[in-house]
Amino acid sequence: MSAIARRRVSAALLVVLFAGACGGSDDEKASPAGEAVKGSKVEVEVGGVRSPAAGLRAQLTGLLQENVFLSGTVTDLVLQGKDPAPVAAVLEANTVAVGQTFSEVYDDAVAQRLVDLWRQKSALIVQFAQATAVGDQAGAAKAKTDLESFKTQFAALLNEANPQLPRDQIATDAGSHVNSLIGVVTAQSKKDPLALGKLKEAAAVMPRTSAVFAAGIVKQKAKAIQGSADGEGATLLATLTAALQENVYLLGTTTRTVVAGGDARKLRETLDENSEGLAHLFGSLYGDRQGQRFLRVWRSHVVALVDYAEAAAAKDAGAVQKATADLAGFRTSLGVLLEKLNQRLPRKAVAADFEGYVDALQAVVAAQAAGDPAEFERLHEAARTTPLLAEILAQAIAEQFDTRFS
Repeated sequence: MSAIARRRVSAALLVVLFAGACGGSDDEKASPAGEAVKGSKVEVEVGGVRSPAAGLRAQLTGLLQENVFLSGTVTDLVLQGKDPAPVAAVLEANTVAVGQTFSEVYDDAVAQRLVDLWRQKSALIVQFAQATAVGDQAGAAKAKTDLESFKTQFAALLNEANPQLPRDQIATDAGSHVNSLIGVVTAQSKKDPLALGKLKEAAAVMPRTSAVFAAGIVKQKAKAIQGSADGEGATLLATLTAALQENVYLLGTTTRTVVAGGDARKLRETLDENSEGLAHLFGSLYGDRQGQRFLRVWRSHVVALVDYAEAAAAKDAGAVQKATADLAGFRTSLGVLLEKLNQRLPRKAVAADFEGYVDALQAVVAAQAAGDPAEFERLHEAARTTPLLAEILAQAIAEQFDTRFS
């Protein structure tokens, strides 16, 4: 079995993909909790959610989406005149991981050329931010021109390696990626309170791009990579991967602002869009009432983590203890709810599975409160807890609705 088949993704389509992944009649959406849609059983090893093709798409989704969130964090620090090196190191590790993923499919020379171009793109985005910070219009214009060149070279490289990846389409997708990052930097430079929303939108470009990449690779390497990269099961897994990882990065940005004593109201609104997206997914499967129940439970851990950030910043041990208890209560409540919706998600197992996720988020806040630059590595580690959670949820859903996600 290949590395792609063994590895279960590294970590937003959200509403866009929810419609595709979870569409169906009103009767289907209102299926009673725990009741499977009638039909034949999905072959979970080579088809649906657990196929190598689905894993490849989810893996690319997580890596490319994370790249955007990290890039946006680097430029934000640059524009604030702060040292971006701790985040840049995590971004470099992400770039290397992207190269490793492609090296499992193509030869090392192609993967290295891709890594070099990806690094070049990241450097040019930083140059654009630096020029923007000092009002250097010529420098900003040059960076944008060089980014146009990146787009052309990137599309040519992928098309050369895989004719199933049309050059024009890849160039268009790369242009959307670059333009969205330029928009993020522009908003950050103006201290626009909606900058995080723009970063969220920029990150949402990458799951769509990942779907294109994965589908093209699977068409070219069909014998080596079994399954469908664009089927319902692959879409479900990629959607959950993107949504959960997005939640981590939005939470990390929000708590960083809270710890610093800043105004986090707009950030929390952007974060709540993620919560609503997840609730939409569960509502499309189990009915609107259950979607709203999920939303209440999911929001509770967001509130608890923000409370934890406020308490950690104030060094209020009692408030820290209460927020920690509330986070434990969230895991219990989530387990109870998911078990009612899907008996393949036992409450104790869910609570245990989300323990690492909650602990990792608390570690992020603790580092932020201590002014520890390792907060960005802690944030990356928190994001790394989400792919397994996405797989657990996607597999349970796919088995329950056993003809919809094959």
